[in-house]
Amino acid sequence: MKNLLIFSDLHLTQQDLPECNEVLHEILDIKKKVDIDCVADLGDTFDSLKPTSDCLDLISTFLKDLNCQSIILAANSHESETESSSIINHFGILASNVQVVKEYIDPKKLFLGHFFIKQSKVNYGSTRDILEFDTFKHVICGHQHIFEIIKPNFCHIGSCRYVDFAEASGGAKKILYIKDYGTDKEQCKFINLKSPYPMYDLEINCSLVEFSKKLNALSSNSKIRVICNTYEQYKDYLVLEQEFKPKFNIFKHKNTFDGMANNLVLAKQQDISFEQGFKEWKDKQPIDKEVKEIIDEEMK
Repeated sequence: MKNLLIFSDLHLTQQDLPECNEVLHEILDIKKKVDIDCVADLGDTFDSLKPTSDCLDLISTFLKDLNCQSIILAANSHESETESSSIINHFGILASNVQVVKEYIDPKKLFLGHFFIKQSKVNYGSTRDILEFDTFKHVICGHQHIFEIIKPNFCHIGSCRYVDFAEASGGAKKILYIKDYGTDKEQCKFINLKSPYPMYDLEINCSLVEFSKKLNALSSNSKIRVICNTYEQYKDYLVLEQEFKPKFNIFKHKNTFDGMANNLVLAKQQDISFEQGFKEWKDKQPIDKEVKEIIDEEMK
């Protein structure tokens, strides 16, 4: 292969078909503008073991439209039952230019995979170490959704769209273009994608009128999570919810009320249900009956 394009972690679902379609079309457009003979998808193409027919059709069409000499698909994680059993394997059967692997290894030059290492920003107890890959010039991995370069040779390419609100402050979504791979003229370029629907964590730190203006200024494709640090902010969110939930791709909230987390930990220690622990916490709070009724309704 001469020129290589790499992306990862699409996490395709039926609900997110429109966004995923736009992301894949942008990748196709980039491929048409530059000379690419190999495209690598580093895993978590689907978000489940049994994707819908629409999801399968979208990926099948995308692979066909790539019209590449070589396509590398990492069969891993969400779409794989075991290391050898994956829905991704079917694409390798149906097209001769598709190579399905768990990890792609070009000795001393390139390692492609889908895992964390100890040094990853998000590693969830990984036992793999960057020293394991010190003979490679480039180690490119998916799995971590936030872009990260770990010197001297490791890179988490990140998800190609915003999948979870933990990514809201993680910067633009990227793909990697390696030109003249394996030669003295080799160049690596990260390309920011424009198509992923934007994701925001927003605190209600102003009046409802001003906060509504901020929301109205955002694209309807946006994914919004309102952070409520007080009971009053949560009450304000409920006022906004009816108006803005239909407008945005996602409109949800996260409560960070003081003491709630500690109370739920205590409930776990006492071996009582989440619902019972939450009720005991709520009943002790200095909030009026109306707010408690709203909270009860939300918990149903």
